[in-house]
Amino acid sequence: MKIAILMLACLAHTVLGQSQRNGRQTNSTISNVNSTAPSSTRTMPIVCYYYGWAATRPDPASYDVDKIPGDLCTHVNFAYAGVAPNTWELDSQVPRYDADKGLYKKFTAIKDDYPKLKTLLSVGGWQHPNGVFSQMSSTPQNRQKFITSVLQWMKEYNLDGVDLAWPFPGVDYRGGGPQDKENYVQLAKELSKELRANGLMLTMEVPLSDQHLNPGYDIAELAKYVDWFNVHAYDLRGKWNGVTDVHSPLFPRDIDVGDQQKLNVKDGLENLVSRGAPKSKLVMGIPFFGRGFTLLDRSQHGLHAIMNGNVPPNPGPFVRSSDVYSYFEICLFLKSGWTREFDDQGKAPYAYYNNQWIGYEDTESIKHKMNFLLREGYAGVYVFNNDMDDFRGLCGEPNVLLKTIRNSLNQDKNDIAETL
Repeated sequence: MKIAILMLACLAHTVLGQSQRNGRQTNSTISNVNSTAPSSTRTMPIVCYYYGWAATRPDPASYDVDKIPGDLCTHVNFAYAGVAPNTWELDSQVPRYDADKGLYKKFTAIKDDYPKLKTLLSVGGWQHPNGVFSQMSSTPQNRQKFITSVLQWMKEYNLDGVDLAWPFPGVDYRGGGPQDKENYVQLAKELSKELRANGLMLTMEVPLSDQHLNPGYDIAELAKYVDWFNVHAYDLRGKWNGVTDVHSPLFPRDIDVGDQQKLNVKDGLENLVSRGAPKSKLVMGIPFFGRGFTLLDRSQHGLHAIMNGNVPPNPGPFVRSSDVYSYFEICLFLKSGWTREFDDQGKAPYAYYNNQWIGYEDTESIKHKMNFLLREGYAGVYVFNNDMDDFRGLCGEPNVLLKTIRNSLNQDKNDIAETL
């Protein structure tokens, strides 16, 4: 496997060198995609998440603000800022990079090139301690300190709104309590009032599962105050299940049992509608990353193969995570001998090599998701996160996943494939 990783690194740097010698050819390709799209497609949000840590990765994985394809996104969320304990004000999570080096202003400066683009600040994220959110939202005084700080940041950094990313209010293993559910509504109500008075947006990340929705999200009430929900339609399966699986199945499958029978994108979105969320406020998340497993028996490599819980998956060569793999790592794996299969019921691909297994998204699965979204009338789509796309074109066309989403919106309604 180490030899394979070295080969991938050499291949990536060879392709990277070619793209650099070609100058700005990549950007012109993106512009051509945008120029052929009818202006009406801009009415559907395509929300891109910019992950601040991505700029610290070694090349070719390094992803700075200047790589954001502003012509393929309608909104870009900076992930993530935090909440400071005790003061309850907004706080940088990586001050040595984003705040001290002016990354926030550099981030919003991309609107100079893309005037229609909206830039938002996502607050929270999985790494953020939930207890701080619980305390901040617990009293009117604490909430007001947070709101005042938000308004200051919006003005100072020329931001267009806030995306609340609290995973998950009310859930005890995340430090939440039963009071979080009502307090979150109050926070959204008070924050929305101030933001709207200043022409600013409020969006909110929400999960799909009842396990996380029930304790902390009054969807019908929250829907009154947000512009839309960014629906966390991925990480629905994982190593905690003990078997291999794709983590963002679009539809239920015959292999699903128990709670997993409803834990898919289609049923999850319908669950949110039944809880009071208008379809016009549901923006579906699509992951640009895969989740990996180590097989217990390399000859058993299909869906629901038993994983070896004692041996973590091999880290990818660039993101260097033993669990998360960027699409540009996965597409290079496929060029080096991995086998790709497709879950035809869940509409998602997976790949394996030796005792390694990854479930992910590609252009085929994204087309299925976009057809579903357009047919069912949901609001839009967000991608998490665009630094995981093949943004350098290591395997072919740059930003191929994001372009697949963008091009899907160019379809005439009558031309949407009857594949669902």
